Amino acid sequence: MSKAVIQFMTFVLLVCASCIRVSASSQYTVTMVLWDGCEAVCKGLNDALNNSPHDIQLQLLNAHGDPNNLASIRAQINKERPDAVVTWGTKTTIEIAGKKHDTKGIDSSIPVIFTQVSDPIASDIIDDFSHTGRRNITGVYSRVPEAVNINAIKQYMPNFKVLGVLFEPSAENSLNKVKELKALSEQHGFKLVSVPLNSNAEPMQAIEQGIQTLKQQDVDFIYLGSSTYLEKHGAILIDCALKASLPIITPYENMVHDSHALMSIAANDYEVGKVAALQIDTLFSTDTTAGELPVLRVEDFAYTVNINIAKVLNLYPPMSLLKIIEITPPIEENLSLGDVD
Repeated sequence: MSKAVIQFMTFVLLVCASCIRVSASSQYTVTMVLWDGCEAVCKGLNDALNNSPHDIQLQLLNAHGDPNNLASIRAQINKERPDAVVTWGTKTTIEIAGKKHDTKGIDSSIPVIFTQVSDPIASDIIDDFSHTGRRNITGVYSRVPEAVNINAIKQYMPNFKVLGVLFEPSAENSLNKVKELKALSEQHGFKLVSVPLNSNAEPMQAIEQGIQTLKQQDVDFIYLGSSTYLEKHGAILIDCALKASLPIITPYENMVHDSHALMSIAANDYEVGKVAALQIDTLFSTDTTAGELPVLRVEDFAYTVNINIAKVLNLYPPMSLLKIIEITPPIEENLSLGDVD
């Protein structure tokens, strides 16, 4: 072999080695679109990405609870072209990724990993969990099946007959949840009372009116369904329900730990963020497109009961549930309804 050929091959190998080193040290940018600030999913994602084998910079774009801000965020993403986008919530995901058959979303070459979407199939975001049907979209699904919530209510309250729910008439995920609960009411033999929130009223007035209507309809339990509005104004909802002596089951565990909801069955949101990071690591480690990755499910659910609220409502969990629920917080002596207002 001639000296010139050897020198050329050596040069090629050095160039290739340099390419490999550059590839290995490449920095990736991930943008997370938040609905209203960085909460547990966001923190779990951030911590997991900090421990990733890849060099990843996380950028947070916050809609501040205003859907009008999402169009400019979508434009910013198209301009900056991050390596991946993580979305939080149904509204955010629809505005950023679009639905299956529209052109509203960001450039379809940018991977999207959704989180906290209550029903991505009914919301027309994906086809199914195994194959999303969209080249650039996968996600993490963490919602408890509603049948699990209904069975938990029946265990907690054996004479349960009527479930109440407030919903946002303009929110697709909220409407879908009412439809799902209606179907379950027919299957499981309970009555569903669904009351639309007055979007023209102040939150306190709208929620108070809704709770009063549910009370008049003799509901046994209130379900705080898929609603960013009700999650944001959860303290108002829960306190109004307590004044009406109505227990609440919620998919948001923090409302049991930090507020006055009676019970929740929920995935750990911090873990949801970590699972979203796994999807990102897979994308950055392989030639796989987001649409080729199945939606990952988080199915480790915690049953939590606020025992102080159980005492106030005189509605203690039965022995059959005590084996599986987490009791929070410690029992307070001589607690009354006035103490939790």
